[in-house]
Amino acid sequence: MVKPGRIKVLCRPAAAIALITLQTAAPEGGRGNLTSLRGGGPLTTLVVPKAPATLWHQLWANVPLAEEPPAPDDLPRIFPWLTPTREWTKSNSHVTTPEHVDWRQAFFGMPRRIRLDFESNTGRLPCDLTGEVDDVIVRTRRNRPNGTKYEAWGGRHPLTPHNRKIGDPVLYPRSPHARG
Repeated sequence: MVKPGRIKVLCRPAAAIALITLQTAAPEGGRGNLTSLRGGGPLTTLVVPKAPATLWHQLWANVPLAEEPPAPDDLPRIFPWLTPTREWTKSNSHVTTPEHVDWRQAFFGMPRRIRLDFESNTGRLPCDLTGEVDDVIVRTRRNRPNGTKYEAWGGRHPLTPHNRKIGDPVLYPRSPHARG
């Protein structure tokens, strides 16, 4: 979804995972294309349980403990697609902090306003990522500027390591260096 021309057809599951991946690690993208609350291209730290561990054990080891399951009325504070976008512009300065939403939105943040264009797969084209043939495919997307601007989330994402700059109390997400 970032490099044009590489992926031409996505099935619905691949489109969903590509979209959440882009939203989760969205780098700086120019005017109106906001950075993810994880800081754009962050490192991810995962707990790996001792072998033998199934995929379930590996996933469950990285799920933060919650007090209670969320009430249905709280779901829009966790999943931003269930409520109107907190659209940020320079003139309105609507930033989204941990006080505006549930802490679990850290896993589902949507800094960019992206709409996928679904179409019938009349040509029975396979997905370029999975090879599966889906009845509905995605070949294009539309971006609108000024999505959700996340601020003051330093140290709040459970899977992102953070560090401080000398003399600065703010925690910043660690990103890998281009050289590896």
